[in-house]
Amino acid sequence: MNTLLSMLAQILHAVLVVLAAPLMLAALARTTKSARLLILGNPISNRRDPVRVAEEYATADVISRGRLEIGFVKSGGSEMASSNMSAIDNGWRYWEAIDLISKALTSHDGPFSWEGQYFSHRHVNIWPRGYQQLPRMWSATGDASTSRDVGRRGMVHALVLRGPEGTKAAFAANRQARVDAGLHAFF
Repeated sequence: MNTLLSMLAQILHAVLVVLAAPLMLAALARTTKSARLLILGNPISNRRDPVRVAEEYATADVISRGRLEIGFVKSGGSEMASSNMSAIDNGWRYWEAIDLISKALTSHDGPFSWEGQYFSHRHVNIWPRGYQQLPRMWSATGDASTSRDVGRRGMVHALVLRGPEGTKAAFAANRQARVDAGLHAFF
């Protein structure tokens, strides 16, 4: 039996600004033996250093011996304000953080540098290395545009709060983006 234990980090709003969600998974990994582990809703766009987040995920992956799955959600409203982040470029910051985390987790040929629009690192070389090459990645989204980006990137799509018509449009956009990218459409 393959069980997936999932926690929603956004419901921990009172401590969200200091919460290192992947480390919560590391603690959970110590008390479980075979369940897959996922935080669906790590609000990555309000974390200041995606490389640190990549290291946290790699640590949780090692402790769980490869049972980690990675979940992201865009920050919004009071989350952005309480972490002193601007909501103006939230979407672009979100995707750049995910790209940097993905590269940090999969680069094994020595350090690399990252000069993005929102993040700049002269030397990225995380430790420890994750147990998996790249854990399966999830993104909780609601709109068709973001759903399309999730599909194009091959991430698992978790749709939230859109009603019947919005859900149909978002899933259709995700499905088409996966097909256009040469990936398997799940639904």
